[in-house]
Amino acid sequence: MSDIQSKYSPDNHELEQLNRRSHSAVLYTMMDMLELRDGYTGTHVQQVADYISLLVSEMAKDSRWGFTAKDAYIISQSALLHDLGKIAVPDHILLNKGKLTTEEYEIIKTHTVLGAESQKKTMIIMGESSFFQLAYNITRYHHERWDGSGYPDGLTGCDIPLEARIAAVADVYDAVRSKRPYKEAIGRQKACDIILEGRGTSFDPEIVDVFLRLESEFDSYANSTL
Repeated sequence: MSDIQSKYSPDNHELEQLNRRSHSAVLYTMMDMLELRDGYTGTHVQQVADYISLLVSEMAKDSRWGFTAKDAYIISQSALLHDLGKIAVPDHILLNKGKLTTEEYEIIKTHTVLGAESQKKTMIIMGESSFFQLAYNITRYHHERWDGSGYPDGLTGCDIPLEARIAAVADVYDAVRSKRPYKEAIGRQKACDIILEGRGTSFDPEIVDVFLRLESEFDSYANSTL
């Protein structure tokens, strides 16, 4: 380090604060980029993160999950990157207001792998990071399904990382409760029924049970963002 760099370099506390602010700035810049692509993905990832925070906070009350109150923040923040790969999806597919063809749907599905690979590159540059490992797991696996019918790897049950199983419930709930150019928002009861019907097929049964305990809070938040 040069004399000038030494003179003006921040102390450890200042550096930690700078790193935190920079970290948050990067996350929210990415969200803005997603929002610019289609007008709703940036909002979606924030809402999914908020739902994840609700779920993990509730799960932290039960020691068998191994979560602390701090984990609700860390996991929810890492989930802000879960749809990052959609940046690479062509406009004519991402912005399509009609039904996708089989080929177009296969391209949409690649957003999980593309986003995860981007985060793997970040981990190589920055070294091992629990934050980016969580982000990688949520990004790659949030469309996996408990019964193995999901993508991209067809994982089943507890082979799917826990944070991705949590994100799967939050992601689907926000998707059905939110209006999109190609569909109307679904109401409280039908949304709850969709999650309940997915118990043991799409979703980890125990996480659905946690969701059901929090359903009124989910509904209140969904209504506040309409």
